[in-house]
Amino acid sequence: MNILVSAPNQNFDLETMKTILNKHFEGSGDRLYYADQKLRQGELNNIDVFLGYHPVYLDQILADPESRLGFLQALSVGTDYLPLDALATRGVELANVQGVQREPIAETIIGVILVRYRQLNAFQNLDRWGPVDGPFKLIAGKKVAVFGTGGIGQRTAELLQAFHAHTIGVNSNGHAAQNFDETTALTDLSDSVFNADIIINALPLNDHTQDIFDQHFFDQLRQKPIFINVGRGGSVVTDDLVAALKNGQLDSAALDVVDPEPLPNDHPLYGMDNVLLSPHTSAAYDDYLQDSFSIFYDNLACYKKDGSIEINQIHLD
Repeated sequence: MNILVSAPNQNFDLETMKTILNKHFEGSGDRLYYADQKLRQGELNNIDVFLGYHPVYLDQILADPESRLGFLQALSVGTDYLPLDALATRGVELANVQGVQREPIAETIIGVILVRYRQLNAFQNLDRWGPVDGPFKLIAGKKVAVFGTGGIGQRTAELLQAFHAHTIGVNSNGHAAQNFDETTALTDLSDSVFNADIIINALPLNDHTQDIFDQHFFDQLRQKPIFINVGRGGSVVTDDLVAALKNGQLDSAALDVVDPEPLPNDHPLYGMDNVLLSPHTSAAYDDYLQDSFSIFYDNLACYKKDGSIEINQIHLD
């Protein structure tokens, strides 16, 4: 099969991807193409499988009725950045790497909470021995609302419970979920959410989660919580978030995703002492590519056999 490989964003190194994939596919009979090559339309039309994302090449492939692309393996969990309608129209099978990001994102969330609660950033450039401004806090006993009770939310809740926090899960209809002490529906948030000490967004972006963290939401908060976003920037009205941070409705924020993304260089979030920004890296870890490629290898074997997808298929109908 002809496989086109592209680094989906700046957090992926195409040369590293080449090294791993060339070794794996050596002698397989499959032909690898890479997005840093200048590919003609005829070559694009012969691509059977797309690994990663390249907006220009993907649009060219989907626009040509002669193209034979049948399977796209995303290297992310979220797929809202892909042309889903066009993929569905062309009957392209789609899969993500759900499960790979669960542990690193959960550990990142615990890390940013500890940075704030234990004042760890205050010691980074310490040039004297003396008191550090607090307050110092514990996770133990805190109420934590996690928007999104899927794999990432459940693992985060599990780690929070190990610190003896009370976990509140928010999902579409309030159904019970593993590792949550209580749950509530996104459309009918309980008082527990507005009394939380920490609020975490791990939701995917869709019509139901767009702009849900806005002024109306922040106005209802009672505990000046930490706000952590590892879901999607589009779930937050950024100007309202900045206002909530400035007027004390929020203690602080840790943002791995933002809207717009990337942030303009002059954006006010950069200059705020109570904001920790990371450039969409909460899922990164040293074996991310290997673990993601393992999912791809299994899916590719099934696709070759009978056109099916074994792991993490996204149903577009």
